[in-house]
Amino acid sequence: MTTPTDTGAVTPSPTSESSRSDFGLAFITIAATLGLVISVIALVKDGGDDGVSAEGAVPVSLTEFALGPDAVVVPEGGALAVSNDGSQLHNLRVAD
Repeated sequence: MTTPTDTGAVTPSPTSESSRSDFGLAFITIAATLGLVISVIALVKDGGDDGVSAEGAVPVSLTEFALGPDAVVVPEGGALAVSNDGSQLHNLRVAD
């Protein structure tokens, strides 16, 4: 919307700029809230902290057509720290 001035010139209404600014702030607020909700859902779905320390975990790397190291030995009650270092999705199954 525009408003006439005393000289007859038309200037933009401050309300339209304020509306755009309010829309941007609302968009950022909604995006931040959505990000927080997604993070909480992912944490809950993962089960949160399962009590396994990453420090003592045996590292395993998955890439296309390779698993490293060649032999993986984990003591009973131990853990694996699996990382996907390839460009595709990979699955890892551990047999007893």
